[in-house]
Amino acid sequence: MSTYRYGIDFFDDAILETGIDTLLTRARKKVDPYKNVVDPFAILFQAAITYSKISNWQRLELARQSNKSLTNALGDFHQAMLGKLPGWESTGTSGGLVDLKHLLPFGVRQTPTLAEVKNKFNTMNASGQLKQFETFQDILRIPEYKSYTCYLIQVIQQAPHDDIPWKIPGRGEQENIRIISAPRVYALSTGDDQAFAKFLRAVIQVLEQRHGLTFDVEDEHALTDLLARVPGFSY
Repeated sequence: MSTYRYGIDFFDDAILETGIDTLLTRARKKVDPYKNVVDPFAILFQAAITYSKISNWQRLELARQSNKSLTNALGDFHQAMLGKLPGWESTGTSGGLVDLKHLLPFGVRQTPTLAEVKNKFNTMNASGQLKQFETFQDILRIPEYKSYTCYLIQVIQQAPHDDIPWKIPGRGEQENIRIISAPRVYALSTGDDQAFAKFLRAVIQVLEQRHGLTFDVEDEHALTDLLARVPGFSY
C-alpha cells in the first residue's frame, strides 16, 4: 500500500525515495583523480585561485569529478520525477525521440505534449539549442504528432519563461514549440501552485531521514536566501 509521509500527495514515498537513492548512487560512484593525465599548470593555478595548498589538489579534483557526476544524475532525476506526475510518462534514459510524454491536453494550447528536460538554462550551447529546436520541428512533421506541442522544460531558468514560444537565434517563432519551467509543470499537473516547493521540502526530508543530511535553522535561512536568487523557486 502506498504511503505519503513527506507532505506531498503526487508522489508516494517509494517513488521519491527510489529517485533520490538512484541519484545518490550515481553521484557517489568511485572517482579517480588520475583518470586523465595530470596538468601541473592547472593544479598550480587552481591552488592560487582557491587559496589552497598544492597538496590538496587530489581533494579538489575528486570534488570536481563528483560534481560532474551529480550534475548528470540530476538531469535524470528530474526527468524521472516529472515522469511520475499525473498525466506524464518518462521514456527513460536509453534515448528515444523525447524525454517525456503527456497524452492528455496540457498547457496553454491544451494539446498532447512531448517534452525534453534540461536541468539548467545553460545546459545547451547555441548549437545544442538549434539542434533541439530542429528535432522538435522534425517530430512535429510526423503525422502522429502534428497536433502535439513540444516543450523544453527547464528546472533552473535564467529568467521566468512559462509556457511561451521558445525563441532561438536564426529560427522563427512557433506556437507549438514552447519553453516552460519545471515549477510550472508541477503546478499545472497537480493543480497546486506550491507543488514544486512542497517537492523540494520532501526531498530535504528524505535526505535527512535516509541519507544523513543535517538541516538546521541556519541552513534553512541560507537555503531561503539561495532560492530567492533562482527565478520561479520558492520554499
